[in-house]
Amino acid sequence: MPASQGWTRARFSPDIRARAPWFTAIVAALVLCGMVRADDYDRWYAIQMSGGRAGWCHASQKTDGDRITTSNEMKFKIGRAKEAVGIGIEGRFVETKEGKPISMTTIMRLGATPTTMEATYGEKEVKVTLTQSGSSSESTRPLPEGVWLTPAAAAEFANRRLAARADTIEGRTVDAVGGMDPLAALDPIVITHRDCRPTTLEVGGKHVPVTRCITTTSTQPSVESVEYLDDQGIPVRSETKLGGISMTMTAATKEEATDDRAAGIGPEMMTTTFVKPDRPIPLARSTTKATYRVSTSEGKLPAFPTTGAQRVIPDGDAAATVELDLKHAAPAPEADRTDAAYTKASTTLNCNDPEVRRIAALGVAGAGESKAARAEALRRFVYDFIDQKDLGVGFANASETARSKRGDCTEHGVLLAALLRAEGIPSRVACGLIYAAGFAGSRNIFGYHMWSQALLDVDGKPTWVDLDATLGPSTSFDATHIALATSALADGQTQDALLSIATIIGRFQIKVESAE
Repeated sequence: MPASQGWTRARFSPDIRARAPWFTAIVAALVLCGMVRADDYDRWYAIQMSGGRAGWCHASQKTDGDRITTSNEMKFKIGRAKEAVGIGIEGRFVETKEGKPISMTTIMRLGATPTTMEATYGEKEVKVTLTQSGSSSESTRPLPEGVWLTPAAAAEFANRRLAARADTIEGRTVDAVGGMDPLAALDPIVITHRDCRPTTLEVGGKHVPVTRCITTTSTQPSVESVEYLDDQGIPVRSETKLGGISMTMTAATKEEATDDRAAGIGPEMMTTTFVKPDRPIPLARSTTKATYRVSTSEGKLPAFPTTGAQRVIPDGDAAATVELDLKHAAPAPEADRTDAAYTKASTTLNCNDPEVRRIAALGVAGAGESKAARAEALRRFVYDFIDQKDLGVGFANASETARSKRGDCTEHGVLLAALLRAEGIPSRVACGLIYAAGFAGSRNIFGYHMWSQALLDVDGKPTWVDLDATLGPSTSFDATHIALATSALADGQTQDALLSIATIIGRFQIKVESAE
């Protein structure tokens, strides 16, 4: 496939010499590791987040006969209330010199055990093997629709366009490390490099000429990375800001990039994101009705969901009123009632895992036939089952949590959603904030949180019912939860809910208008 077929637009200017783009901010910056020269290379980068040392990125390309292998690996850690959370993402793509795809491997370590996806490209389909928690499954899927380029072919074409002084280049390719779940890597993404202009950058104490470009991807169009490339088109620095989280990746030697002696547990990314409301909420866990005025100090407020007990009334681009009434939940939209995404297994919510199904049966034992009673029984079961309440877990899937019995709110929410599906109850997760009178040394704050939702019959109508497995046996939910996004956590969509939250971190404001 000729390289030019994969890139949808290139604009040229004789005046400008252009060269070459919380967890989602990291994923966006990985585009830096994929934008390279056509020649073989081996490069290391040091990663900083919000001013603190976080980890490293390693990118390489090797040619062996007719095969070109592009590899990317990143490891980093962040602090969460004095606990270190380690994350690892690794990808490898093999293609021919003519740009024919051969295979892709993606390894994600978001919890204690890795999830691995291995794909082999045929003439008409892709064979996929997914391995998690020691169990493998095989499937096939059609080749990606439309025209797209393999990574090395994409880089070669882009650099030719850059050498021709194109000031904007937009193309469609695949990124083996481009998502929050491995299967997302199989879907091509559009990468756009725009507004490229010459400037200087201090590197090693010297000011060197570079080209500055702004890079975005179709999966994260609101996330912009500013890249600085040298006269050979090699990135020397990338800067990404997502809400209040800033990240830089700087070219370094292997020794410099992997030297984390000064990093400690990594930059603190939990307590620094707490939102302080205008006043405390007494008896928060027994609150059943509340009204909040929410706003962002910069940019636009994302479209928050009206779901279940929550109603959202927008007020311009930067503010909204959020009303919660646990006694008067709204019925679910018709589309939700028939959406298969809420009942089928996914990489994150593998409700077909034998261990998940086994503990689901334990959780509903003695609960009776009522789906509402079974859902509540599962919520209480998950609270007791995860007996190691641990902030040191990144984002473990249900299969891992079913075996480790370890995690924080994300593991509680994910496992409960998987158990609900295993019992035939449609489910999803909600991502947002919860009020706490005291947590991790802070007082009267809202902290970012995840919980589950079950589609249950309420007064004869299917309704999304909120279930928070972190609250213990006495309280299933309260009106100090503000949902910012919901997600079925379907394959290829895991990052969507997280991204919508990340864009307002550090900018979100909450005024408590009433709580009772």
